[in-house]
Amino acid sequence: MYYIVLISLVTFSFYELFSKKRYPKFFVMVYGLMTLMATFRYGQIHDYFAYGFLYKNPHIMEAKDPGFAVLMVLSQNLGIDYITFVAIMSFLCMVLAFPFFAKKCHYSFISLLIFYSYTFLEGAMGSFRQGLCLSLLLCLYPLLEKRKYIWFTVGVIAGCLIHLSFIVC
Repeated sequence: MYYIVLISLVTFSFYELFSKKRYPKFFVMVYGLMTLMATFRYGQIHDYFAYGFLYKNPHIMEAKDPGFAVLMVLSQNLGIDYITFVAIMSFLCMVLAFPFFAKKCHYSFISLLIFYSYTFLEGAMGSFRQGLCLSLLLCLYPLLEKRKYIWFTVGVIAGCLIHLSFIVC
């Protein structure tokens, strides 16, 4: 599956470079495939089972990343098991990032290839706290462009509660 996506991204990136055309329908199809990969990825990538331990023990995260601890406790209280929680978080990462790729990158396969190569496997597929924050940043970026600094700051503060590294924003 990983190679199918990679080959598709490379192929359509070359088509974009040489034809100077965009292929939004194929972009959505490949992005959808990536979303399915991220959502249904049982046991894949290095942090999967470590996050499973944290999910069962959310008190470990309370001091460092209280927002993420709250997400875990809320989902546990709703009766959501860890596998479903991972699926929801990964799906959310991909949904939050999509408007950025659609509007700002104009459905460019080149931008999606860069995302796949550098952050997809680590973010949406791996450490989904960081992936959620990255997706949140991509989602908040239009607010920054429109100079809606208060809403952007509120979003950054929310992101900092999920993963403290988001404070760099």
